[in-house]
Amino acid sequence: MTDYKADGTPTHTAEDGTERKSRYGTGRQPWDGIKELGWAPHFAAGNVLKYLRRTKDREHSIESARWYYARLLELAIHDPWPFWARGNIEIFNERLTDDEKALLRG
Repeated sequence: MTDYKADGTPTHTAEDGTERKSRYGTGRQPWDGIKELGWAPHFAAGNVLKYLRRTKDREHSIESARWYYARLLELAIHDPWPFWARGNIEIFNERLTDDEKALLRG
């Protein structure tokens, strides 16, 4: 079923419960494979930084950074890898500027 965000963007809820833009389709997504391969924490962290520091299409970049940050927090809570234990999320957050932290909070 297609839902719509407040701005009219079509979305759907994927099997893993995450909200995804309908332009990516309703089937298996690259993120699903990235998680299965064990690359998700590093991929998400890199994308948070990339999108926070990107100047092109600022609104979309911030939205993307927030999406990847939410995935990073989920991984820190549910992923058994010691690198992404809760303490390491704090270390990651310490590397963000105050402006970047404010953007993630919304």
